[in-house]
Amino acid sequence: MTSEEEQRSACKEARREQARTLKSALRDVRQLYLARDLPGLLAVSAGLPEWLRERPELLIERAKALWKLQQFQSAHELYHKALTLDRTRTDAWLGAGLLLRKLRRQHEVPAFIDEMLAALPHAAETLVRAAGIARKAEFYALAGRLIDEALSPPLQASAAAVVEAARLLLELGQEGRVVTVLKGHPCFAEQSWQTEADALTQRALARLRFARGANASAPVSETDQAHVIAVETILARSGRAREKFSPMSGGIAIVLGSLGPGGAEIQAVHFIRELCSARWRPAGPIVILLTSPPSLHSDFNTDKLAGLDVTIECVSDFDVDLKDVVPDDIAEPLGVLLPRTGSKTAFLVDRLRAHRPEVVLVMSFRYDLEPTLAASIVGVPRIIVSARGDVPVAGSARDQFYKGPYQAVLAGKGIALSTNSQATARALSEWLGIPPSDIVAIHNGVDVEGLRSRRHPATRAAYRDLLKIPQGVRIVGSVFNAKEAKRPKLWIQAASIIAAQVPDVVFVVVGKGFGAGEAAASLIPPELAERFHRPGVQKDVPNWLDMMEVVLLTSITEGTPNALLEAQALGKPVVATAVGGVAETFLPGETGILLSAHPTPEEVADAVMQVLNDPAYALRAREQGPAFLRRRFGIERMAAELVDLCFPGRQTNSLSA
Repeated sequence: MTSEEEQRSACKEARREQARTLKSALRDVRQLYLARDLPGLLAVSAGLPEWLRERPELLIERAKALWKLQQFQSAHELYHKALTLDRTRTDAWLGAGLLLRKLRRQHEVPAFIDEMLAALPHAAETLVRAAGIARKAEFYALAGRLIDEALSPPLQASAAAVVEAARLLLELGQEGRVVTVLKGHPCFAEQSWQTEADALTQRALARLRFARGANASAPVSETDQAHVIAVETILARSGRAREKFSPMSGGIAIVLGSLGPGGAEIQAVHFIRELCSARWRPAGPIVILLTSPPSLHSDFNTDKLAGLDVTIECVSDFDVDLKDVVPDDIAEPLGVLLPRTGSKTAFLVDRLRAHRPEVVLVMSFRYDLEPTLAASIVGVPRIIVSARGDVPVAGSARDQFYKGPYQAVLAGKGIALSTNSQATARALSEWLGIPPSDIVAIHNGVDVEGLRSRRHPATRAAYRDLLKIPQGVRIVGSVFNAKEAKRPKLWIQAASIIAAQVPDVVFVVVGKGFGAGEAAASLIPPELAERFHRPGVQKDVPNWLDMMEVVLLTSITEGTPNALLEAQALGKPVVATAVGGVAETFLPGETGILLSAHPTPEEVADAVMQVLNDPAYALRAREQGPAFLRRRFGIERMAAELVDLCFPGRQTNSLSA
């Protein structure tokens, strides 16, 4: 044997030895994974030679262990590292994609899926896996498109791909499609796959049977969705309840999640206080039904109702079994809906029967169905749904699960839909496919004089001292809860840019979500921390807002934000994104600046600095803001319009009286 042949032989043997070593190491770590000894798995991996430890196969095994240990960022980094070494690793793509949701980076999913599909073979299996990532991240429309492509004839999907696609369709609430996709599909040659297909088909049919009730034997259409059919069934069976119901004349039940510091809650309190005043005679007994258990700040607005003749009841104070308050033929379709629907509906049915209101007013931000279903089951003659937020994003979870049922609900008698801005009314019309004339836009109400009367220089000075903000230092601030819809990250990014350019500015955000250990607090960079103040939830909103030179709101979705209204009432200039009804809350170009719906942090910062550097904005806001609010957002005007919607023709002591 020549030296060259000996060298080739030695190389082959070395590669075989490496393969044996890799196989042995993988066997060991996988056994530890199956035994759930995850710390042991990581310890064994750490002791391997570097060349072995950095192999894609071992990186993926460590990533799986870290995921189980909820070390999501570290797991994601290992999946990403494996993909830099081998772009064809399907398991690494799947793991990295699913972790984006855990890391609250869902917005990256569409671009990630494009990258994944470009790297892997164009096959049904790949598309179905990508659809699974999209579904987990709640990109339902994207998931649906990927499934459609996976099941298209040119790709000739395998039995495994078809079954997985059907499983995803079932999770998407498309039961009719599951039945039609799996019915006699040619790929089910193997009995094992046919067994799984049959099981999925039976699950889909069972949900449709429960939804249909008496019409369980109706033929299945590809477009059938059990949650939509369930709502239609409940409404149809509740049709005669109105004839038997004896309402309390003028009585009204107002359904809210809580009396916390949210916009819908504030508006409900304004309306109730007006109903309890001498101006209104239509109002009989008033009851507030709270559908969420008590939590931190959930009683924020309760004291504003003290001394009023109002009954407040909460779901947590009543233990009501659904089967005790509704017949079986209604309980069954209710069971098809989201799990919480049954308990909330039972509570509402029980209390509505006890109080017998003439009107149910649903102050809804999330488009919950329970109040409307409960009022229909009881037979309440008039139901008003006041949709407070922006419409669901196309393909989102709310769009997927609420559009069809809402369309079914609004087709019923005695149901009216209102919202708090013209922009949201137009968006609702487009979303639900109903005429704009079917939606009543009633602007929010603001107690301008009440807000202004509560301002006090000594109180503002005390707040400055509390936060150690020297006199003369300007404040850019806002009032909002740091949830995703408010885009706290964009707010903080803009603040960082402003801080770098304007040394005499600090930032104050009043609201929950910025406390120690909360998600929004982690977004604040160290260099901004000393200039970023977060006093938490505060009841004295007027004095906090009155401290601010500019009130900034960077929401991605809104109805009519109360923070902008209250700032305007106090004569403060505002900067806000053009979403929902925001443009209707101030005078863009006069008392503030209206940004695009999706501005960059630099654009937000530039707008704020423009207002800070131009005293004319402060002057115009001081002169025009309160007058504009009195004209468009007066509480008495709001109450008059809402009373007229709830009790048509019975408004006796109106503004003109």
